[in-house]
Amino acid sequence: MCKAIKEMLRVSRQEGEQEGRQEGRQKGRLEGQDGMATLSEKLILADRVSKLLKASTDREYRNKLLVEFGLA
Repeated sequence: MCKAIKEMLRVSRQEGEQEGRQEGRQKGRLEGQDGMATLSEKLILADRVSKLLKASTDREYRNKLLVEFGLA
């Protein structure tokens, strides 16, 4: 196979991998937003708004709540 074709294939593969990573990051962001929205709703309905405020700034606490509510 000539060098030009090999280079085209390499570049094409790199572009595909980059596109896949971008799609994965976007999907992860959306899942995270959905999880936080669900957690917010559950905390508000449980009259635990102060915990929602703490969860919005404390990642460790937020993760604990996500587990508690079966969202992680």
